Amino acid sequence: MNGNKFGTWLTGFIVGGLIAAVATLLTTPQSGEETRALIRDRSVDIKNRASEKAGQTRTRANEIFSTTRDWMQDQASMALDRATTLVNETNEKVERISSKVEDKLPKEAM
Repeated sequence: MNGNKFGTWLTGFIVGGLIAAVATLLTTPQSGEETRALIRDRSVDIKNRASEKAGQTRTRANEIFSTTRDWMQDQASMALDRATTLVNETNEKVERISSKVEDKLPKEAM
């Protein structure tokens, strides 16, 4: 799930939980004080669950970021190594060709 879909899901989860809690409380026969206490308790429970999910999401996002960063560093290092190898090979070829050309030129041209 990408971040946008997860955020939408989490919002729906929280709103759905609140709606279900309110509907349950309003349809249950009990005194106003009991209803307020129940709403307060459920609100705390929902808040705690949302905080827990947010923490889990943050942890997972950090893991993904770290893994991606490490992979990108590895890729950059491999690209730099390959580029260095290519530069060195090219320099060696240029030196060999230059040496062959110098050998074929008359000595007065140098």
